[in-house]
Order: sequence, then structure tokens, then C-alpha cells
Amino acid sequence: MADVSLELLQTMVQRVLDDQDKQRRELNAIRSVLLDVVEQGRRTERRITEVKDDVELMVKSEMMGRLGYFETRMEARIEALASSLPGHSDPER
Repeated sequence: MADVSLELLQTMVQRVLDDQDKQRRELNAIRSVLLDVVEQGRRTERRITEVKDDVELMVKSEMMGRLGYFETRMEARIEALASSLPGHSDPER
């Protein structure tokens, strides 16, 4: 069996320590990237919620506007039809 010298052991331990240091740096870089991805996901989720609320408000506003216009037109048509009937009296009574 070959003799193991202190210099050989020192060299091997130094390589292991260098590898561990390199792995720590890589893990820290991965951790930073993952934290950035999570934060971006949260921001995107907040934006989607804001856009959803805005779209919902726009749709409701549009529907209420169209409904109001439709009601106004229908009231005007009913009033015009009622006034054309014989014996029409004032609708305010």
C-alpha cells in the first residue's frame, strides 16, 4: 500500500474546501434567482388582480350605461305609443 503523506492529505482537504466554497457560491446565486422569481410572480399576481378589477368595473359600467340608454329609449317609445292612443290622459296622474 502506498504511503500517505501529510502533503497529500493537505492537498486533498484543500480541494474539498475549494469545492465546498464553489458550491456555496453557486447555491447563493441560485437562491437569489429563486427569490427574484418568487417576487416577480407576486408582482404579476398583483397586476393580474388589478387588471381583473379594472376590467370588471369597465364591463359593469358599460352594461349599466347601455341598460340606462335602453330604458330611456323604451320609456320614450312607450310614451309615444301611449300618446298616439285615443283617449290618452296625462301619465302623471
